[in-house]
Amino acid sequence: MSPTTNTIEDRMAIIELLNRHEIALDLGDAEAYANGFAPDGRIDAASHRAEGTQALRAMISRMHASGFLPSKRQYLGPIKVDVDGDEAHAISNWWIADIGGGPAVWATGTYTDLLRRIDGEWKIVHRIHKPD
Repeated sequence: MSPTTNTIEDRMAIIELLNRHEIALDLGDAEAYANGFAPDGRIDAASHRAEGTQALRAMISRMHASGFLPSKRQYLGPIKVDVDGDEAHAISNWWIADIGGGPAVWATGTYTDLLRRIDGEWKIVHRIHKPD
């Protein structure tokens, strides 16, 4: 199959990327979080915005240092992925559990992602983080 075919492997690679992204948030792993994005990738959310590897890394470092991330766990799914050549669109539901004072759903929402295959790897180009 050509690299521009909508394959199960493409969809699974994207789902794996998005799952690893959530785990990087939980761990406060700013490097892994930023590396999931294209070099000029960006996130737009009500509470934060960042564009580019350095800004994304700094954003996660600040969130972790503030104490916000260590008391939360990120969950993702279901995830819908549509691949068109070297670009893809994904939409997924997310929810955050607050584990600091007893398990509770802290927030829910939707991610809408534009992804691109860059040097053979899927990366997030633009993520829209919308709370419910």
